[in-house]
Amino acid sequence: MRVCLIATEIFAHGIYGGFGALTRKIAQGLASKGVEVYVVMPRYPNQKPVEVIDNFTVISYPGPGHYIGMRESMRYKYIFELIDADIYHSEEPSIGTCLAQKSVPQKKHVVTFQDPRTLEDWKKEWEAMGVDKISIMKWEIKFKISYSSIKRAVKKADALFSQAWYAIPKAMKIYKLKEPPKFLPNPVEIPKRNINKADEPTVCFLARWDLRKRPEYFFELAKRFPDVKFIAMG
Repeated sequence: MRVCLIATEIFAHGIYGGFGALTRKIAQGLASKGVEVYVVMPRYPNQKPVEVIDNFTVISYPGPGHYIGMRESMRYKYIFELIDADIYHSEEPSIGTCLAQKSVPQKKHVVTFQDPRTLEDWKKEWEAMGVDKISIMKWEIKFKISYSSIKRAVKKADALFSQAWYAIPKAMKIYKLKEPPKFLPNPVEIPKRNINKADEPTVCFLARWDLRKRPEYFFELAKRFPDVKFIAMG
């Protein structure tokens, strides 16, 4: 079997985000079971067009950072046809989801919702990052153009999943879905060695301290549970 993971990043090249880590773990797991795995994504600095990582192949197409518009990316849809996978799995709905469906509509297309976000969610984050109003307006236009295509691709998918129960209602609202996505949790590595628990319960927050990660919720929990040790790193 051949599987193509459609991603926005991979856990390499100085980009170490959650989506990239997830994609790499899934690719590693499938490859270890004898599945032929390809990952297709926008290209980051210092990334080669084709490379092999942990026994799976990563193919990247030129794109300015995280974002590449639909019009610019259409020229790269042939990549999905060349891969000729049995299943095309989008780790999160993206332009790549649209390209794969346009390139090989006869194949099976699967979408998993990792972090469904509205335009308002993005605007809040852009403002918190200090992006100027003119740039926000430009990004908003690009967002609307891209997401109109992405929404259509999501509805055409053969199967829809969500990595968390709480994200299902939001995904249904954003993409106007009639049926709720199925629950498909992200993989978690189980340690092979025995873990010795400390006498004092401890909770650790490890992430970027920005708007998206909601660190304020973590500190509210610390106030509510004074008998628990809370550590925040980021």
